[in-house]
Formats: sequence, C-alpha cells, structure tokens
Amino acid sequence: MGRPDEMVDFTCQVLDPKSPWPCLGFLDARDLLGFALETPVFRTINLHIGRCRDCRPYVAARLEKSINAVSVFLLRAGRAKINQVDFTGVKAESANTVDRRAFFMHFFQSGAEAIRKGIWPEEGKKPLSKRAACAAILGDEEKEILELNQDIFPSLSIKQTCVACGNCARLCASRAMTSIDRVTFLELYHQPALCSGCGICIAHCPVGAIDTLQAGTLKKHKLIVIDFPHCLECGQIFQPAGSQGICFECMIKAKESIIK
Repeated sequence: MGRPDEMVDFTCQVLDPKSPWPCLGFLDARDLLGFALETPVFRTINLHIGRCRDCRPYVAARLEKSINAVSVFLLRAGRAKINQVDFTGVKAESANTVDRRAFFMHFFQSGAEAIRKGIWPEEGKKPLSKRAACAAILGDEEKEILELNQDIFPSLSIKQTCVACGNCARLCASRAMTSIDRVTFLELYHQPALCSGCGICIAHCPVGAIDTLQAGTLKKHKLIVIDFPHCLECGQIFQPAGSQGICFECMIKAKESIIK
C-alpha cells in the first residue's frame, strides 16, 4: 500500500480507565468506514466491546451490526476488516490507542488540508458535517470501491408513479437527493455516502413512490427520469407541488372564479 500496516484500538473507560472515550456508543458504520478508508495505510481497527453487553446491551448490538457490515465491505474492497474484541478484562495500554482529537483528525482529513480545515475552520469557514467529510473521503477512493454493493449507507429507488414534484430533493437536509430540471422532465439523483437514512423523502412523497433498498453502490447515481405532467385544464407542462393535476395558474383562476 506504499506505507506500513497500522493497527489502532478503540476502548471505553469501563474497560480501560485510561481511555479517552467514556463510551463507544457514538461510533456508527459511517465513522468506522471513513476511518478505515481515509488513508492508504492498510489499517486494522480493533473495537473492544467486551463490556458493552453488560453495560449497554443496545450499544453492543448496534456496534456488532456496524462492525459486520463495514467488515464485509472492507474485505471486498481489499482492506483489513474491523476486529470485534470481546475481551472483558483491563486492557493493556497500547501505543496505537486512538484518542479523541486523533480520531476526528484522522476521520475528517481524507489526506487533504481542506478536510482538516473543515473540522477546525478558519474564520468565516463552516465546518463539514460528518456525512460530508465521509463523502469527501470516499470520493478520493478508486472507482472500483465506489462500484461495490454495500448496505452501510442507505440506497433508494423511485417507482414510475413519481409525479416529478421534486419534494424529495428540496426537503433533503444532507443534499443526498438532488434534482435537475430539464424543462420538460426532471432527473433525480442520490448519493448514498451523504444519506443519513432519516426517511423524510419517503414520508413526504405525495404518491409513495420512494423505497429503500437492501444494497447499492456508494457512487452518486441517477434514480429516475420522469416527464412533467400536463395540466388537466389548460394542457401546459408544469411541475406540481404534490399530486394535484392542474397547474398553479389554473388553480388561481379557479379560486378567483369562486370568489367572484
């Protein structure tokens, strides 16, 4: 890989009082994948969760699920998997135990100064969100990795019943869903690495056209190309705000006629 192998450890303070981490419950699959991929080092990550089952069983279950999902993806990408360590005694001090600042520095860097400045921004600069930083890291990866199917980041599909309202893209806080207005039709795109899986797009689709998928690639991809509808009153092409069948001009005219 061009640099020596690296092994790092994550432990909580219950297992190791000298650990900087009170609990490992803050980690999710996105954190683990970003930290594993942000450097060309063939990095092995040891996640010590032996005490979690007794301390916080729900944290242990979520971490195990994240470890398994990320490890499958990393092995298929030719990287070292994340090791789940179930040792429950006091862990010996490790030179490669990751402290808080080192973790966030490593995770957000992606080998570029711009990412580092996103975490400790210069005056007037906004910090990058965790999703945006991870997307930047994955964006630096080879195309083969982006083409691999994965179930760490949410994937979506849109049925042909879509009415081209574009509400999903407008409401997406992380900009994982985007749209391009082509005058007579709409193109909808999804970038899984930015998606938080909040479900807002699904909940606000007026025709229930959006579904989640079990697996998909990490690269930004086109979900659907859908024609704008024709107004049932005047026949002109328009972009609806929901599932209505008439354009806004005709809606205003109808309202004015009722008032008169």
